Amino acid sequence: MLFDIFSIYDQQYIIKNNEHLDLIPLISLRRAIVLMGLKKFDQALDQIQSIEGTILADKSIIMSGQIYEQIYDDTQKALEYYMRIINEHSDSIYSEPIRYHIRKLKHNKANNKTILTIEKVGHPIILDACSNMGFAALLFSDLIPLNYMGGLMIFAMLATSFGTFILMGTTMEIIK
Repeated sequence: MLFDIFSIYDQQYIIKNNEHLDLIPLISLRRAIVLMGLKKFDQALDQIQSIEGTILADKSIIMSGQIYEQIYDDTQKALEYYMRIINEHSDSIYSEPIRYHIRKLKHNKANNKTILTIEKVGHPIILDACSNMGFAALLFSDLIPLNYMGGLMIFAMLATSFGTFILMGTTMEIIK
């Protein structure tokens, strides 16, 4: 950790005092990677965006997109950066992997609300349904009405849990 901090200051000194060197974009890229490791994402993003007009522009744009996608959870902004690779740097070696990644992001975006619902509230819903499965003991009752009530409670718990998973995500997608 201490080495990384000294490394950042060394890199910053080299960048400021030797702006004419061809090696500066690479040093800036390395500095941004170190800043990412130190969880200084805003500084890393600024450092990355400073080399967009250089020979490492494609790597800079991709890393900016990754920061927006993975750190800031802003898929729309990340897609804008990734589309710049397709439009402005189509000859880049990264254009086809980025094209595939864009398709994957767009596909995940369409299904995201239902998956997000299951991930966020799925566990409590399942626990609630399972805790109410104690009514299953009523199935073994000698009294016929209690027997039917136990079966109906089991059916109701399973139906509402499943409905919550499906309808909540779908409703959130429609309202959006």
